[in-house]
Amino acid sequence: MSAFKQKEFPPSALENLGRILSGFNGASTTSLGDIMLPVQAEPVILNIQFLVIEDLSSFNAIMGRTWLHGMKSIPSIYHQMSLTEIDLPTVDPLRFIHLSKKSDHFTYVISLLELGELQALERVLHRNKDVFAWTHSDMPGIHPSIASYRLNVMPSSRPVHQKIRSFHPDKQKIIQVEVDKLLAVGFIKEVEYPD
Repeated sequence: MSAFKQKEFPPSALENLGRILSGFNGASTTSLGDIMLPVQAEPVILNIQFLVIEDLSSFNAIMGRTWLHGMKSIPSIYHQMSLTEIDLPTVDPLRFIHLSKKSDHFTYVISLLELGELQALERVLHRNKDVFAWTHSDMPGIHPSIASYRLNVMPSSRPVHQKIRSFHPDKQKIIQVEVDKLLAVGFIKEVEYPD
């Protein structure tokens, strides 16, 4: 309510008076009404419906899932912020540089460099083109000490052969295409287990 009063909206701006709201702790409160307001978080502006309540809170407003989805935002609890994908134009013009005869071995560099700096940068890039990961197979993987996947099974339990799951033919084709992609880049491999 304090944020509503700070903006000096007239009480007549509130609609849908008297909604019952339940909190996480099980307590319920009645809203004073709701109001539709434009919210801008660069570069997106959305009209958001706010429910106004009379309650003591350390927050002026709580933005919910509807707002997060509308903003195409990813909340990050660790960073205490929201990550939003924004397509920003490049400030400086870029120059395309081919690093080898293969069509996918290229990069972009800033074109505002002086000629000597640009030539030196190109030489460094050409000399070190083998350092770049051009395909997924160029990335050998993450060391198991950093991240690894394992099944959470009890070592004392006896392995059980599970029945083969069948899928609709359309889904089976999609699954096979995805598996073939992962096999082609070396992310997975086929393993034979004895029966």
